[in-house]
Amino acid sequence: MIADLFIKRPKFAIVIAILMILAGGICLKQLPIAEYPEIAPTSINVQATYTGASAQVVMETLASPIEEELNGLENLLYFSSKSDNTGGYSLSLTFKSGTDSDINMVNVQNALKRVEYKLPKEVTDQGIKIRKRSSDILGFFAFRSTSIPARSISASTGHRGSSTREKTCSSPSSASRGARVR
Repeated sequence: MIADLFIKRPKFAIVIAILMILAGGICLKQLPIAEYPEIAPTSINVQATYTGASAQVVMETLASPIEEELNGLENLLYFSSKSDNTGGYSLSLTFKSGTDSDINMVNVQNALKRVEYKLPKEVTDQGIKIRKRSSDILGFFAFRSTSIPARSISASTGHRGSSTREKTCSSPSSASRGARVR
């Protein structure tokens, strides 16, 4: 019945389809980002430096106490850590998808405060860095040129990067969030 109307009048069907696409685009622009579902689990990265220590010493003095305290945190799925011979220690904690990342961050900070007295003074003096990380992708920049030959593209990357950085960082939304483009 309705299908016959669109089959007999294809121009009418095209107009209706275009109106639906425009209405969807308008609605998509008004939908806040916070209403999109979280797809990837939240990740928090902990970094510390014990200057002059070997990887073995870092594992014994930093990794063991920190990981013992963080093991069993609420909503924690898994964690992985690595240490190197320059005294660097990095721990990546992954939490369940859909949990509040701010609460997870506070739980990690509280656990690190509880274990701080077990850590060497050199480490606590330098501080332990805690960062929230998300693997959700908000946007991409892609550049393509048909007028520039392939051998001169590498020469234009300096200008492309600097002009994009200036335009991106000068937008009000990135300035208010402290976004950085490198």
